[in-house]
Amino acid sequence: MASAVECIGKEANRWEEQAYLGQDEAAQIVYGVGEDAAQSAVAPLRAEVRRYSVRKLARTAGIDARSVTRFRSGLVTPRPVTLGRLKQGLERLRDLGLADRDQSEASGYSR
Repeated sequence: MASAVECIGKEANRWEEQAYLGQDEAAQIVYGVGEDAAQSAVAPLRAEVRRYSVRKLARTAGIDARSVTRFRSGLVTPRPVTLGRLKQGLERLRDLGLADRDQSEASGYSR
């Protein structure tokens, strides 16, 4: 099952030439994914981010708490580098079993 539609170039990637000379990854033109696909791809991540305290996740992921808060609230979709850090931070917290949050952080406010 496909998880997203990725827009790629068709005519300009020299397929015929690559058939004879070998595959050239640099010849593939990638335009990225559409906005709808990008949002649906980050929705599960955003839901998981909400299970952890902002400060704990920010510290574990190595990003600032403001970025975590803005992502959690749906105000922004971070750059791929930041999304990667968030995923790594979530993996670490999952491995440590640290999904507990106090009520003030669950409501979006930190002490």
